[in-house]
Amino acid sequence: MASQARDLRRFVEFGRKIIGVGKNYRPNGSPQQPPPAQDPLIFLKPPSTYLSPEGVIKIPVGRDQIYHEVELGVVIGKTGKSISESQAMDHVGGYTLALDMTDFDLIVEKNEAIKLTYPWALAKGFDTATPVSEFIPKSAITDPNNVKLWLKVDGEMKQDGNTQDMIYKIPHLISFVSRYMTLEEGDLILTGTPEGGSPVKRGQTIICGLGDKMEMTFPCLQTKEDERFYCLVRREHAAELGNPVPKTPLIFLKPPSSYLQQGGKIKLPPGCDELHHEVELGVVISKTGVSIAESNAMDYVGGYALALDMTARDLQNKAKKLGQPWTLAKGFDTALPVSRFISKTEIPQPDNVHLWLKVDGELKQDGNTQDMIFTIPYLICYISQSMTLEEGDFILTGTPEGVSEVKPGQTIACGLGDKIDMTFPVET
Repeated sequence: MASQARDLRRFVEFGRKIIGVGKNYRPNGSPQQPPPAQDPLIFLKPPSTYLSPEGVIKIPVGRDQIYHEVELGVVIGKTGKSISESQAMDHVGGYTLALDMTDFDLIVEKNEAIKLTYPWALAKGFDTATPVSEFIPKSAITDPNNVKLWLKVDGEMKQDGNTQDMIYKIPHLISFVSRYMTLEEGDLILTGTPEGGSPVKRGQTIICGLGDKMEMTFPCLQTKEDERFYCLVRREHAAELGNPVPKTPLIFLKPPSSYLQQGGKIKLPPGCDELHHEVELGVVISKTGVSIAESNAMDYVGGYALALDMTARDLQNKAKKLGQPWTLAKGFDTALPVSRFISKTEIPQPDNVHLWLKVDGELKQDGNTQDMIFTIPYLICYISQSMTLEEGDFILTGTPEGVSEVKPGQTIACGLGDKIDMTFPVET
């Protein structure tokens, strides 16, 4: 018996992914041209960034301003994988007017002697970073490729564009993203923003609209706590990848659709010729919290899991060179194999746990969580300064040295001391 479709008017409540598309608009009114050879720029935002009408956009602590980007959001109406362009619109359930609020200072650190690009998670993923309107039925927008988008700050027009200037149209975006990750009912795709994105400061008010169909208003205020916030890289792993030891945790996002349970198979994503394994201790959050004190952080830990952060290293290296997020390298289906849930009492000392990994019986990683640069309480505190941690969220705490390539036909076996182990074959 087929499962009943959910009420898409409540997509904010049950949708598991927000998928953004960067640099997807031509200058207003410029001639239409075929899409460029390179792929769309894809990033992720957590659902905790949603802000409903009547809410207040909170500028992250330590910042004077953030940037506004008005967008047409596409709400996925049914689950699909590897969707063809010809069938893509069948997976659209409706639309929403959306804002993609961005802290550009957390994409590129301008004060570093060497330009350092972060993986966009905190720049795009802070609480209130995705204000949205009410759900717009599919029938209300008969031509999503010809919709006016506009935005004003304190009454001054800043963005005035049309979706006809999108470089990659909605069917292409749905088809492309679904090659890497399963699109699920309630997921939201942000389709990009027209020119005119500019800074907005605390005390200012944003008004934006979708033609004359929809309008919404959001004031911008400063968060109360004056702290700066910034999964994670270990000292040895940073060295073997040629990266500097981080001064602050390096945060990235993996979607829930990347989970893989025991008995499944790890599959290489499209375009990947170099897949790497990273064995990690995962922390399962047991209750919702924001701005959690380090001294109270372990009260929010419900348990653990052994995890693999599978990474398409060639796709990640390409993204790093271009200053782009790591979404396709880290977020593909099967990129997050996990063990069963491990109760908190089974691991009384999470800062002293043996992690190991073998490929076809050969030991590749052999480390201990006592070598983590940032402890679990510190990570929980740090992340929660930016984004709300919710019950069931999963924090990957980083991997020890020994990361290496794994090829189709090989088998990964890994473990957490002698408490738990798991095995996953790799295939194309």
